[in-house]
Amino acid sequence: MLNELMAPLYMLKLEKLNFFACCSIVRISLEHGLAPEASYGFAMYGGLIGHFYGDYHQGYAFGRLAADIGLRFRMQGDFCRACYILGNNIQSWVRPLSETDALFRDGYRAGLDAGDLQFAGYFLIYLLLNPLFRGASARGLLEELPASLRFAKRTKHTVATHSILGLLLALRDLTGDAAAVAEEALTEEQYLKECEAHQTRYALCHYQILKAMCLYLHGLPAEALRLADEAEENLGFLAGKFQTAALRFYRALALAALLPEAAEGDRARLRADLDACRERLRGWAESCPANFAHKHALVEAEAARLDGRVDEAARLYEQAIALGRQHAFVNIEALACELAGRFWMSRGRTRVSLDFLTDALQAYGRWGLDRKIALLTEEFPLIKPGRERGARADVFDAETLLKAARVLSEELVVERLLSSMVQVLVENAGAERGALLLVRGDDLALVALGTAHPPASRALPSIPLEDQSDEVCASAVRLAVRTRQSVIYADASQDPAVRDDPYVSARKVRSMLCAPLLFKGRALGAIYLENNLFEGLFGPERLEILHLLAAQAAVSFNNALVYESLERMVDERTRELRSTQQQLVDAARKAGMAEVAGSAMHNVGNALNSVMVLRMQLSERIAGSRVPRLGQVAQLLKAHRDDLAGFLSDDPRGQRLIEYVDELARHLAAEQEAAAGELAELGECVARIRDIVSDQLRNAGMKLIVEPVMVSSVVEDALRVGLNRAERAHHGIEVVCELSDEARVETDRHRLLQIVTNLITNARRAVCHAVGPDRRVLVRCAPREGGGCSVEVEDTGVGIASDHLARLFQQGFTTWPEGTGLGLHASVLEARLLGADLRVESDGPGQGARFTLELPATAPRSGKRRAEALA
Repeated sequence: MLNELMAPLYMLKLEKLNFFACCSIVRISLEHGLAPEASYGFAMYGGLIGHFYGDYHQGYAFGRLAADIGLRFRMQGDFCRACYILGNNIQSWVRPLSETDALFRDGYRAGLDAGDLQFAGYFLIYLLLNPLFRGASARGLLEELPASLRFAKRTKHTVATHSILGLLLALRDLTGDAAAVAEEALTEEQYLKECEAHQTRYALCHYQILKAMCLYLHGLPAEALRLADEAEENLGFLAGKFQTAALRFYRALALAALLPEAAEGDRARLRADLDACRERLRGWAESCPANFAHKHALVEAEAARLDGRVDEAARLYEQAIALGRQHAFVNIEALACELAGRFWMSRGRTRVSLDFLTDALQAYGRWGLDRKIALLTEEFPLIKPGRERGARADVFDAETLLKAARVLSEELVVERLLSSMVQVLVENAGAERGALLLVRGDDLALVALGTAHPPASRALPSIPLEDQSDEVCASAVRLAVRTRQSVIYADASQDPAVRDDPYVSARKVRSMLCAPLLFKGRALGAIYLENNLFEGLFGPERLEILHLLAAQAAVSFNNALVYESLERMVDERTRELRSTQQQLVDAARKAGMAEVAGSAMHNVGNALNSVMVLRMQLSERIAGSRVPRLGQVAQLLKAHRDDLAGFLSDDPRGQRLIEYVDELARHLAAEQEAAAGELAELGECVARIRDIVSDQLRNAGMKLIVEPVMVSSVVEDALRVGLNRAERAHHGIEVVCELSDEARVETDRHRLLQIVTNLITNARRAVCHAVGPDRRVLVRCAPREGGGCSVEVEDTGVGIASDHLARLFQQGFTTWPEGTGLGLHASVLEARLLGADLRVESDGPGQGARFTLELPATAPRSGKRRAEALA
């Protein structure tokens, strides 16, 4: 009975009576135990203690408990209502607004399952409203809206129907598309009459909030404030909902816009109203920074503008933009960029203003507000969609940062990396020009230069840094490297420390930054950036981003040096192996065995292929390593060393830092384990090459070396050489093994390994050249009746034409462009020496192939030598 009372009491704005009903449900549950029906009451109780007492986190705990009760008792209806209250009245005050989407979808499905169409309809309202309030595309919402509206009408859900229709009117206003959802030919006048006739004040209040937002966005703050006042009268119908905060936010912005021109008698009242909104936003920002910190920062920026606190206003606009981007509120980012642009325009800083307004235009484009874009471009003709923005301070987004980091991490050639590094740093710093210097012995050398206009960069042939350099302020660069600290000058031409420097005075340098490139505490060099148009360009936010990019640049440069060293080592080893191969060929020729030399070259080539793949895999792993993240964590901790406890407990980044470090440790452990495995495989491949060369040289004049052999172990060794894990991952090949430990014979293990390796290598080539996603190699070994065993290598590759089958084992015949025609020919010769039979089957091109090697129980005795005889 109490459950059924709560929804009507809420709609009638009888908050105290509703709270009494909720408390009664909680008290009864505590005294007599939980019942499934208690779920809704616990949820409503959580919402109301947040609304009345501001204890949102305690309310969130009750809301989660309510949802868990519904799940525990498998009561879909109660779970549905608990999700609605949790997502709509509680969660958005403590958790990111985007998280409510999944909760609402779960609640909607539960409502449908339980037949609770009333609450299912409520969910559809907020699955459209909440995304709009966090900057989802208005155009995209117009596409989603008709389906929800049809459901609301079909179920005769008047509140949902009127709420969604109000949203439709707002979206038409925002996009300037009056014909959107053409089947609903509804005017605002008709809509207001419908709401009045059905007394749907709940839906009307939503529309009034949306209308106030539209009016403010369209440059009508007085009308926006009037609508906000009307919404205040109906706000009791939305008690505890996120939309009430949106109303306070747009009300505050409208007040800030009106105050400079307000009559003297109204100014104190309007300012008091603004300060009350600021205080509410401050409290909400402390409870949930993800949803409110950016709004609070923007309103504080407007207040600072009104008070004439110029520097603080500029900082707060930047903070609001950064927070809006960080928490994916495109709408707040757009508003903050616009207001920052107007702020700088009023101070005569046209170029900086146009940069902010251009960013605003782009953000409004992502929000889908076509009408706002038209109004803004009409008011400021110099900004156009797609206009290239100039340099200005402290404006970054995650996409730009990731792109810059990716450019730095992907390049492994030192010369190209140096050019990329300086260009990335210049572009992302807003600098006019920049330089990269590296430590060379006891001094520094200039290795790359970059400019922003026109965008260009070039590597230099390591020019020693002179005291009277024409490219950089040498004293500032040396100071940064010596102290391992960034050196920043807001206006170098006026700073007593460097204004007399010949370079600074000649170029009239204004903003200057020198930052060391550090790797594991060691200075590799420095970056030098300057901008002679603006002063104070390199602010704290920009410096933090540049430190991250500089750290990534240092790691990338170190990786490039490691890669270059690895390339040299591989080249040296390759030359050694080629020399050894040549020695083997010479030895074979002397013994009259040129064919043996060719076979050995082919076998060594197979093993070398695995070495190269593993080398590439290791290089990629080194380049993509997350070890640099530890340096970033250290930098973050150093930056807050004076208040580390406060940072870890209060700052959102600090709160997530322990979990991040734990996850990073697990990732690095897995990375280490994978690298160790790949190094082990690389060692096996090198040992295989050594064995091939050694055995070929030793056995040039020998016949067979027979010993007991477990065939499955030979097959596994052959897979490690001919198709190891790195090659499987690289080519997307699935390997299926059906190996019997009962398959044992007496034979020459080395020759058997060469045969099976050749067959597996051949299968790998076949599947790599095949068309289609099915890349599979099946390897079997099993004992045969009557003694001996068989080895089969089957693939899903390109197959073999019937006219090629008879010639496949002939010397010099190959179907591969890069083939030598030696592998299969050598394999069939080796098989005959072992007394084995090697044959091939294929149904034709595109049908794959199967090679079968049938081994006798004991290799032929003619001419063989026992392994123990060689000991």
